[in-house]
Amino acid sequence: MKPAIFAMIAAMAAVPANAQDMPCSAEQRAPLTVTSWSATMSKAATEVRFVVRNDSGHPIKMNDASLSFADALGKRVGFGFVDVPPDVSLAADEEAELTVNVLGWQRLASADPADFTPTICTKALLTADGTKLAY
Repeated sequence: MKPAIFAMIAAMAAVPANAQDMPCSAEQRAPLTVTSWSATMSKAATEVRFVVRNDSGHPIKMNDASLSFADALGKRVGFGFVDVPPDVSLAADEEAELTVNVLGWQRLASADPADFTPTICTKALLTADGTKLAY
């Protein structure tokens, strides 16, 4: 087996099996919130459109955050987290629609949104005045 393939398999095996097992604290979930979402199949990937709201209390210009979904039984969708586009400027309490293309999230394209819960796990934010907030 090629080393790159082995590394990818090892990384996938390290991802927790259930959403409640994912290392994302309440503090990390608080700054950015998904207010709505939809998903469609786009060629080989699932196109996920979601509206994110800045609940940090600060205007932000950059983020280090990841998006994940869990079904009503708590099982994560796909291989866990996908990066939120990092260069999103948002005033406090402002919303923006973002899009990510993800392999392995096909379930979302035919799902009832009420049966899935999105979570954004925030590691850090860069505010408009240059302050770095770590979570």
